[in-house]
Amino acid sequence: MSALDQPWLHDLVTALSAPTAVLSESSGQIRALGAQGVLHADVRVLSAAVLSVGGVEPSPVSGGITGARTARFTSVARALGDDWTVDPTVQLDRERIVTAGEVSERIRLTSFSDSPVQTVLSLTVATDLAGLRQIKSARPTAPVPLRPLAGASATLTWESESVRVTLTAVDASVSLSEAGTAAVLSWPVQLEGRGVHEVGWCLSVSDATAAVAPASSPPWRVSAMADDTRLPALLAQSLADADALKMTTPGAPSDIFLAGGAPWYFTLFGRDSLWAARLLLPFG
Repeated sequence: MSALDQPWLHDLVTALSAPTAVLSESSGQIRALGAQGVLHADVRVLSAAVLSVGGVEPSPVSGGITGARTARFTSVARALGDDWTVDPTVQLDRERIVTAGEVSERIRLTSFSDSPVQTVLSLTVATDLAGLRQIKSARPTAPVPLRPLAGASATLTWESESVRVTLTAVDASVSLSEAGTAAVLSWPVQLEGRGVHEVGWCLSVSDATAAVAPASSPPWRVSAMADDTRLPALLAQSLADADALKMTTPGAPSDIFLAGGAPWYFTLFGRDSLWAARLLLPFG
């Protein structure tokens, strides 16, 4: 792939709540590659969120969306746990929730070992505040400096003229790179035998000049019965997916439409939005 090829999307996991979307690897890692990142409206507000355990990235086992707005990723920390077996005995679960203007993750470390486990969970984050056009054209973008928020524990912030982003990680320590364009959030973990430890982080974003905004209409509520029991589940999931794509504009908040799709058409995309509206007429 040349430097200006449009990034692939088919191998990424996308969780969204318009106008916010998260695109990551199937492992859950968000790297400063291609279209990966947290996007809000037409700006990438977070370009990297790479998790490690004891300085080593966990080995992925499974991962994917659990709903339009949620995803879960399971991996194992192969270097931790019982040393008498080659089978991994420490599991890591990463649960992601996306709402309009906010992304949060719960990270759970579970030991199936009878021995205590002592380690450090670390999350390396970075951002470039790249515009959607830059991302789509694969044009290189400079990283943006991060800074600790004064008077707040484990809180980082960064901004442009119109976008302001805040990331909070309760109980974590923060260290910045020499250039200040990357930060490592670290949580010390002490697990007793067969213990569980949870940490988390939350990112919030505001953009006063965004052309689109989240819609405030209630979700569709439809009851369906069919001989094929898969049909009601398909309908329910389809309506939930459509609900996550509902948007409006700041100037006309009552005029609700469905985005054409994330991330390239996260806007009023005439043809696709009209088709979706027509198909949804039976549901009000």
